[in-house]
Amino acid sequence: MSRLGDSNSFASDSYYFSPHHYVIKAESSSTKLRVVFDASAKTTSNVSLNDVLMTGPTVQADLFSVITRFRTYRYVFTSDISKMYRQILLDPTDCQYQLILWRENSLDQLEIYQLKTVTYGTSAAPYLATRCLTKLAEDSCRKYPSASTALLLETYVDDIMTGANTLEQAATLLADLQRLLSTAQFELRKYCSNNPELLQLIPEQHKEPFLRIGDNDVVKMLGLIWHPTAGTFAYHFDFKRTNITTKRTVLSDLGKIFDPLGLIGPVVVLGKIFMQQLWKLNISWDQPLPEDYEKRWKNYVQQLENLNSLQHPRHLLSSAVSKSVQLHSFSDRSEAAYGACCYLRSIDINNKVTVQLICSKSRVAPSKSTSIAKLELQAALLMTELVERLQDIIPMPIEDTIFYTDSKIVLAWIAKPSYTWTTFVANRVAKIQELTRKEEWSYVSSKQNPADIISRGALSEEFINSSLLTSGPEFLHSAALIRPRQPQSDQLDEVPERRPNKLALFSANPAHSDLTTNISHRESLHRLERIVAYGLRFVNNAKASTQTDWRAANHARARSSTYSHNSKYSAQLSCSRAQFII
Repeated sequence: MSRLGDSNSFASDSYYFSPHHYVIKAESSSTKLRVVFDASAKTTSNVSLNDVLMTGPTVQADLFSVITRFRTYRYVFTSDISKMYRQILLDPTDCQYQLILWRENSLDQLEIYQLKTVTYGTSAAPYLATRCLTKLAEDSCRKYPSASTALLLETYVDDIMTGANTLEQAATLLADLQRLLSTAQFELRKYCSNNPELLQLIPEQHKEPFLRIGDNDVVKMLGLIWHPTAGTFAYHFDFKRTNITTKRTVLSDLGKIFDPLGLIGPVVVLGKIFMQQLWKLNISWDQPLPEDYEKRWKNYVQQLENLNSLQHPRHLLSSAVSKSVQLHSFSDRSEAAYGACCYLRSIDINNKVTVQLICSKSRVAPSKSTSIAKLELQAALLMTELVERLQDIIPMPIEDTIFYTDSKIVLAWIAKPSYTWTTFVANRVAKIQELTRKEEWSYVSSKQNPADIISRGALSEEFINSSLLTSGPEFLHSAALIRPRQPQSDQLDEVPERRPNKLALFSANPAHSDLTTNISHRESLHRLERIVAYGLRFVNNAKASTQTDWRAANHARARSSTYSHNSKYSAQLSCSRAQFII
């Protein structure tokens, strides 16, 4: 930041002043007071700086990908880049659009300063900062390959969540990250790790202090509560009670439930279903809810505090080296919603089987009435798209991928070509067949389907007492995987949504055929050619034509073949022109 002078001496043709104020963030371990700049404030021309800036594309991995990769490593550490935005200089010609007014007290003259670095509050700031990180990683990928991968795939804005499967690799990665970022004057701080030996490599002033939540020492990272010593993710809900419950307060409370991986999916989907029901009431945003709805919502919020005792394992694999890794996914639906969940099943060198829930995803069913079978198909498609993402994210080879559904109709739809079914089903079956193979699909009973509770939704007390979703079905835990018995294809009397075939019949009357039937060619093409050639020669001579005999012969052969072909296949040709299925 540099001083340009006081407000009386300032003169410029093109500039922009940003209003600014402070925000106190008491829970922050480093910067408790932050300055916020409002580049969306309108000028006298009714245009703000953010209105004319281009925001740029997203160049980093999303939150879901970063956290999922973080769960695949045995030894992990987290850190963030100190004051990342303030380490990146702007082009001097653009600094005139980052002006602020400042004075120490109300009696002083207003002074004008210009900000020389990327500023939080401008719409282009996230792209400019993250693009610098990705460029740094791309330029250093040969010298620091593992550190470059961590910056590209395991960094969200300025927070890094990465690790390795051996302590030596983790220590090397930590050192390489420090060296790589120091070349651009970036400094790492707020380190935390699940291994004390890694933390010994960090100066004490750069370590992340623990937060005390209940009886546990935890850290907050990307909105998650992580217990490094126990190796678990936890939750903490503490909603403020309101006297009046409205649609606005319900939506506000739902927005406070942060569950990027869907580890408490049944509880979240129940809140989504409740919100959809409120929309059907056609009440205004600030109108009090009906008494029965208000009681339901207060009970829902009150039970959320039960989740404060819930913990999910961070690491997806066993502590020993895995020799086999499989991906098992389940889908289901109810009348109100549909969902899917995915598990990582690993077998280590000691033949120990570990099954961990990776994630779940749910969607509320459309308000318009839809058949149960179609909702099952929607759930199956959601599952295949979720697995496709996981296959790109998980940094290890997946030996086998299996999809489970409790709908025999969906399995019958997937087993046939997509054009066999009506448009709605055909489009979704085609997408599923594009992403999966028929052999990868399997039937599972509703009692063994962990996605059932996701589609129905559950209050937190019921969810905690049910272990099917968190642990997966029992057959996944056996050393020799025995898949559920598959239904026979002939067990279904009739599969719905089959596309009807259109059949058109044509008859040909040989009594009204073409010229070839009136020529005695005795089933000889050569004789027919000679007769037609004589006829054509007569026509040409009558017209005083000078065509040679060989041209007449070729012409006769072509016309004879055409006559004969049209005569034998007249019905088929008529059908083809009419574009009907035979």
